[in-house]
Amino acid sequence: NPNNAIPPLHGALLKNEQDVMMFERLAFMARRNPS
Repeated sequence: NPNNAIPPLHGALLKNEQDVMMFERLAFMARRNPS
């Protein structure tokens, strides 16, 4: 049943999107405050 593969894949994509957003925020902050 192909429907069984959709929820885990969607969850993984959603988590990856959150990780990318967090990484971009960290990179933005690092650019603003060079140490």
